Amino acid sequence: MGNAHLGRPRNPWGGEVPYTPGGSSSGSAVAVAARLATMAVGIDTGGSVRGPAGFNNLFGLKTTFGRVSLNGIVPLSPSMDTVGPLARSVHDASLLFQGMMGPDRQRE
Repeated sequence: MGNAHLGRPRNPWGGEVPYTPGGSSSGSAVAVAARLATMAVGIDTGGSVRGPAGFNNLFGLKTTFGRVSLNGIVPLSPSMDTVGPLARSVHDASLLFQGMMGPDRQRE
């Protein structure tokens, strides 16, 4: 995926051959993989956290629906979207996930 104004994020593992950065959360994944951020979040409907995590050698988690609030998110699919962590280690992904967890008051 690309951004009409800023272009496509570049997978930092690509070197001379440009590798795809993944799906719609690729900007977050590239920032973590390039060490511009320690952790980041993405929105996963059909692989938009997990794909970029795999393409960028990271850990990404599609969280259980309702585990992390979607408050402030414009959903692609309200019954499938979840917000999930992206990190370089399982430990960091777990820490971020623990900080993100909470009730979704608008969906109760």
